[in-house]
Amino acid sequence: PTNSQIQNALAGSRQTVYRQLREEHLDPRLQPKTMVEQLDEIQEKFGGDPQQVRLGHAFSEKYDQAMADVVRGHKYEHGDIDIKQDYQQAAKYFARAAEQGNAEGMYNIARLTERGLGVKEDHDVALKWYKQAAAQPPKHPIYKVIPKLGVV
Repeated sequence: PTNSQIQNALAGSRQTVYRQLREEHLDPRLQPKTMVEQLDEIQEKFGGDPQQVRLGHAFSEKYDQAMADVVRGHKYEHGDIDIKQDYQQAAKYFARAAEQGNAEGMYNIARLTERGLGVKEDHDVALKWYKQAAAQPPKHPIYKVIPKLGVV
């Protein structure tokens, strides 16, 4: 009961068993989508032009570095036209955004840390990031009319 390594392993095992019992791994809606699939879905549902979304990404590169890091993190997490899926790179970009105070970056690095994707699995660190993300104000610090994504 006092060995933290064993406690963490048991917690991870319980979480895996619980997920498998719910059979969520069989639900196609819960499978990760590539960036191309996400952009196609936006176009189909909302009539948005994927090229416009990519221009928005370029805009964030220029004016909001933290958001640009979040976008890069998503591209590495899900894969993109010219980017191979790489959880380690995704975690790097999400962590960089989180360090800059970006709530979506905090949420995403917490999610990857909780599952051990690209970084060492650590539930305590994940909880710390989740709490920090939830404590962020709901409005974007630069663009006041835009709500912050990723805030619980």
